[in-house]
Amino acid sequence: MATLKSISPSSTVGDLQQARDQVRTTFNDVKQSAQTVQEAKVTELEQTYQDLDRAVSAVPKTATLAQARDSISPPSRSRRSGPIPVGLSPQLPIVF
Repeated sequence: MATLKSISPSSTVGDLQQARDQVRTTFNDVKQSAQTVQEAKVTELEQTYQDLDRAVSAVPKTATLAQARDSISPPSRSRRSGPIPVGLSPQLPIVF
């Protein structure tokens, strides 16, 4: 972006094109970073669901909801960097 700011009436079309190319490179880097962040959020969501699915699947179908409550615990906060999904907050017990 600094190169683009340095364009003046005395700059050549070549200077402008070079500045544009640098902006394009920076823009592509930003887009790639944004895509990586988005994928990370989806990956974390998928992992959280898989954890829930495994925990629920491990509970015998004959168990009562009270017994299930004791065997399904919220994910460890230390393993996660984002907010805990609604209903899995360690401060709020799972109520059946």
